[in-house]
Amino acid sequence: MQIVTVSTLSETTMTALFQRYFRSHTAYALLGSTHGYSLSELQSESKNPPIYKQEYAILTPNQNIAGVFRIDQQDTISKSLRLMLDISDNTAHHILAYRCIEEQLRTLRENTPEIKIYTYLLPHEDRNKLLLTEFGFQREALLDEHVFASGHYYDLEIWGSPRQRVA
Repeated sequence: MQIVTVSTLSETTMTALFQRYFRSHTAYALLGSTHGYSLSELQSESKNPPIYKQEYAILTPNQNIAGVFRIDQQDTISKSLRLMLDISDNTAHHILAYRCIEEQLRTLRENTPEIKIYTYLLPHEDRNKLLLTEFGFQREALLDEHVFASGHYYDLEIWGSPRQRVA
């Protein structure tokens, strides 16, 4: 198992990553590109860059992509982060992804225990829902027919982690 920032991937691995997401119908792929950008985000970030943003690729021992995830923070007032993830349906990849994401979330919570983490999923992303449930996330909202892609409207679920209270 290896976790690397997407910007450090080889050109061959990056090409495989692009091919995967052009075929993918996940919230991660539909809401942004492999680098996590939609056109509206590019325009918004040029005016208000995120305070924190990092995208990671999870690689198997033979350098196949098990998944990617992105963590970013838009402001300091809400003390919220956004997690975007797309994990392979392969069970072994799911286990690798769990370990990698768990490590990153644990570090974030140790450094800033008061944060709340949100993510967006499409209703059919059962593997990602299972993964998030294991981290204590719960579905908080459903946005009806919120995403339009490939000629179809998709509902969008908002999932959130519990906020740890600090004195």
